[in-house]
Amino acid sequence: MKILILITSFAFLFSLDVLAKIKHQKLVKVQVHGNCEMCQSRIQKAGTKGNLYKTHYNVERQEATIVFDSTAVSQDVILKQIALAGYDNASYLAPESAYNKLPGCCKYERKKGAKDYAENTVKIDTVENRGKASPNGKINNGKVGAFSTIYLAYFNLKDALVKSDKDDAKDKSTRLLAALSDINMEALTPDDHVIWMEVVGPLKEKTTAIVNASVIDQQRGAFATLSNEMYKLMKQSKNVKTVYYQYCPMYNDGKGASWLSLENGIKNPFYGSAMLTCGKTKEIMK
Repeated sequence: MKILILITSFAFLFSLDVLAKIKHQKLVKVQVHGNCEMCQSRIQKAGTKGNLYKTHYNVERQEATIVFDSTAVSQDVILKQIALAGYDNASYLAPESAYNKLPGCCKYERKKGAKDYAENTVKIDTVENRGKASPNGKINNGKVGAFSTIYLAYFNLKDALVKSDKDDAKDKSTRLLAALSDINMEALTPDDHVIWMEVVGPLKEKTTAIVNASVIDQQRGAFATLSNEMYKLMKQSKNVKTVYYQYCPMYNDGKGASWLSLENGIKNPFYGSAMLTCGKTKEIMK
């Protein structure tokens, strides 16, 4: 019933096709300052990305209606993008440089009330820290949180394999592939850039293999290699939460395979319920 009401209420804003493509939908309405149809176009463009999120802006009410995939992106990430396009909103003030670039007709009257300047503050979108400010309140310059969306997608994929859900694993690997393609290399530190260039090719290759796999055993085989590359990335880049590097000695005819988890307890993605607790923690990364 709630889904039907949602579609009926907002079909005039978003096409049914758009609503169908955005998974795990969450809808919010947020105040965004703007003046005209040009503002509407810019705000909607800044607040829209593929099948992850879509924004409609009402100029008269100065209100943005945002539908987004709550498992892949946070509301703050979207509002920060809108602020960086020059538009103050309920969470972020636009940088002066972005506001000054707006055409004269788009220069709305600026008001106080937003929490943070978008160019100086970032809210980390991670598994355990969604919606919370970073410890020092400053941009992390790629060192913490640069790969957080990738990590979130990886852990969601691991959980799907633990459940032995082939279709969910395909969905989660599709999201991981999107996250891998969305990294802004200009924001990475030199060290992160080096390791990223080393692992991005294999990560995309094995993630694509999981997407295209016809059976879960194929998905698990690709996930084993994927996890080796993900370990290299997590080992280099700082994490905002403890990560456990775990190992199953029985997988692949006794050759063994490893994976990464946010839980110390063993939940084996290579066997699922058949041998859920088979394995041990090899390393703890903090």
